[in-house]
Amino acid sequence: MPQKIKEMMEEEIASTASEDNSENNKERLKEIQELLKFANYRPSATGNQPVTPSTAGGSPGDREQGGHRGGSGGGSGGGRGGNPYADLARNGPDLGTQVRNDPYPRVRWIAAVDGDFPEEIEDRAAMYDDTNNVLTMNKDFRGYRNLVTFFTKEFEVADEDSRMELVVKKVQEILELQAVEVIYTMRTLKSEENWAGDPVKAALTPEALTAALCPRYSMTTTIRRNLAQAMGGRS
Repeated sequence: MPQKIKEMMEEEIASTASEDNSENNKERLKEIQELLKFANYRPSATGNQPVTPSTAGGSPGDREQGGHRGGSGGGSGGGRGGNPYADLARNGPDLGTQVRNDPYPRVRWIAAVDGDFPEEIEDRAAMYDDTNNVLTMNKDFRGYRNLVTFFTKEFEVADEDSRMELVVKKVQEILELQAVEVIYTMRTLKSEENWAGDPVKAALTPEALTAALCPRYSMTTTIRRNLAQAMGGRS
């Protein structure tokens, strides 16, 4: 790649805003929102779904042997996983209403030159802060930069700033979309009996998110189509 184009690409990557893609991706996710939901239910007097009630401490333990035996969850007299919601009923007459999914995470793209670059994301594609619902994407990640280089060459982007900006934006848009899909899906599993605690946290580590963002065939196909449409040419 000519040095001038490489320098322009580096400058464009460094200058991209972090919030540009959220609205476009929200619209995309609306098309598949039913596929992203693993519904949870909370007990409700006005609910219309039969559920088996559970509490933040889980279902009561078995009090056999002098009351010292707990339930299948941890803790004294504890329950089976501490699910704060209810499960769809296996038996029982209680009713519940569906819990709404968590909102779209705030997304920020950062590089090592930025002052608040966290060590956990070095040579990783992304990291997720569940407490604050923030997705941090790494501009320095090799997989991301390789995609920008790939499409810069494929679409013969020369010294046109607007076209280079478009390549960077479309690559970021699809990487971000894929990461958000993973987060949406895993967060809806968070209160499930078999996904409580660490399994969900482990599924959203920087390493796990990097693995989720590495498959290339479908991603490059989508980016290529979006770029072709945006540039008004190839398909």
